[in-house]
Amino acid sequence: MIASLVLCCTGLVSAPAEGESCLLVAHPVAGRTAKIVREVHVSLTPAGATQVIDGVETKLDKETAKPRNVSEREVWEERTLAVAQVDGAERSVHTSRRFLELERTTARGTGADVRQKSVVSPLLGRLAYAKQLDDGAWDRAFEGAADWDLRCLASLGAQPPLGDWLPARSVQANDSWELEPAVIERAFRLDVRELLMPLPKGSEYVPPPQSDVPWRAAKWSGSASVSSIDDKKVLIALRIVGDGVWTAAAKPATVTVEEEGARMTFGSMEPIEETLTTTLKGELVYDRKLGCCTSLQLKGELRCSTSNALGEKGQLIRREQGSFVVKVNVAADS
Repeated sequence: MIASLVLCCTGLVSAPAEGESCLLVAHPVAGRTAKIVREVHVSLTPAGATQVIDGVETKLDKETAKPRNVSEREVWEERTLAVAQVDGAERSVHTSRRFLELERTTARGTGADVRQKSVVSPLLGRLAYAKQLDDGAWDRAFEGAADWDLRCLASLGAQPPLGDWLPARSVQANDSWELEPAVIERAFRLDVRELLMPLPKGSEYVPPPQSDVPWRAAKWSGSASVSSIDDKKVLIALRIVGDGVWTAAAKPATVTVEEEGARMTFGSMEPIEETLTTTLKGELVYDRKLGCCTSLQLKGELRCSTSNALGEKGQLIRREQGSFVVKVNVAADS
């Protein structure tokens, strides 16, 4: 039975009858090359500011914050060099990866006031290898004398791209499963992002959501369900939720100025609390002939807020909202 299901999902036999299950397995193939394109697009605009003094909220009419847009594009070519049986299943045990594109662009403001900057990773063009050793550990290295933090290759050689989004069991229409937070983070490349796109020299770490990448501190959860199965592909509906709260480790400093007949206290403009939340919906496509996932599309709304000290007893709260889009496309040799 298992053998027939595998043949079914690789497109070698006819599609299952309605209601019959189909096995989802990411199949590594020795000699196969896949080109993976990951894109993230975030657009945020000011959504109002409020000052809170002694518990009394007042909406501010004047908005000083500026809209911002963040785009990331990462393209790499991954080639499976060898496949072997590991724990009863075929796994890639020798893989190469070449970084073809790796760039982040940030824009603040609009029109003539827009300020834009782009960061191109020094990893661009680098070729890396990963080989699984007899004890199960992975030996990862860059070609030649390239010196780089090897943690950025954490996912290299594990399994085909997006393969860990699959349940590795028989499914039928409307079947569902939960997604591990680490699986979502790997697809968004949050586990290696700071290593791939390092801050420019002399830059200081800025916590989210004020940073260029406000979603990096979110805690992620998600669910997947099979929406349709035909003889070519399996469509999987996704719902991903991300939320996070960052709180300052120390109370912001205040400055007191005393003048004749007056005493004024000013709060630091360092944030004391920042929050973000997003709900993304989309689809994962599994190609039955190739035996791998070929597309991930997610889109939703992102909300951020920043709270700053305003004197000893006050706060200034600024809010932003906008769109959050994630796309991953895999073009694999047949």
